[in-house]
Amino acid sequence: MKRFKSPWFYWHTGQTRIAMTSLAASGILSGLVLTVAAGCSAWAILLAVLFDSASLLLALVYLLALRWSIPEGLGVQAHADTLALEFLILPALVGLVLNRGCAFLVAKSLGYPFEAQTATDPVTGRRTRGSHPPSRGA
Repeated sequence: MKRFKSPWFYWHTGQTRIAMTSLAASGILSGLVLTVAAGCSAWAILLAVLFDSASLLLALVYLLALRWSIPEGLGVQAHADTLALEFLILPALVGLVLNRGCAFLVAKSLGYPFEAQTATDPVTGRRTRGSHPPSRGA
């Protein structure tokens, strides 16, 4: 899971080319998948692509907090559940998988160094953080 980072990770670490390319690719791919297969609207696709895992948090908030405040007796809860499933939960899940997958493939194709973030200390054999190998000490 360490390699499948959000496009926003690449944006905040200065890899804007990877971020923009992966957002465009996942937006096009999500648009095709969600409109052809699920009939989702453009707003649901935009929410899924731009908000990545935050849209899953929004779906969780609906399921845990808001769903129980909607009256079931009037039949409103079934319609609200359908709307949440079609416009929030399904696009969020598809968007999360496609965002992370596209970001990984774009980063890999543009030569992002995945393994350079950790190094192994030759003396202790432990992994250390940072882009440079640890010094041998003097």
